[in-house]
Amino acid sequence: MVIINGYEKRTRQKREVILETAVEMFFNNGVKNTSVFDIAKKAKVSKVTIFKYFENKENLVRESMNKYFTNYLENELKILTSNETFMKKIEILLSITKDSTDMLKTDIFSSDIWNDSLMQQIYNELTQKAMPYIIDFFEQGKREGILDKSLPTEALLAFLSTWASLANPGSREVSKEYILGINKLFFFGLFGGKEEVKDNKNLFEFFR
Repeated sequence: MVIINGYEKRTRQKREVILETAVEMFFNNGVKNTSVFDIAKKAKVSKVTIFKYFENKENLVRESMNKYFTNYLENELKILTSNETFMKKIEILLSITKDSTDMLKTDIFSSDIWNDSLMQQIYNELTQKAMPYIIDFFEQGKREGILDKSLPTEALLAFLSTWASLANPGSREVSKEYILGINKLFFFGLFGGKEEVKDNKNLFEFFR
């Protein structure tokens, strides 16, 4: 059992407050429009404290983005591993995507931020972590007769790798329409003329 003394506990708590504040402000105002002074003021700490913990704004951006997207992925993995049906999982995942589109109004997904070796490392690690869960998700779709049962796992992996590359914000400037288009292809490009999808037309409303 690891015993944390009072100083370490306060340090961790203060770091968490700074990261949570940074995430909120970056997503609401954008990274470029949010200064270290703004974050320090809202987090009720000094600029010196932020620089002590993170050294510079770039490191603060990396750590706060890693924190946010790690939590975001964990929530999605809980959905993928739940006992819901394949179509219900898609409905839930689409609702999460819809609720998250406000972040596209800022520069969170700009190539200036993600075209960074450490940010790319974060993106790649999160993508690799999600891959086996998404494969299992596709296999569920095949078992339930929603996806084409003849699709081999190798083809699914190739599809996922291509999608991950297209969705990578570090490779190009992306717009809200681009992100939604990539997600539409991800969810519905697999179905073709399946009657199950036609019977769930409400899922397409999000993309209109």
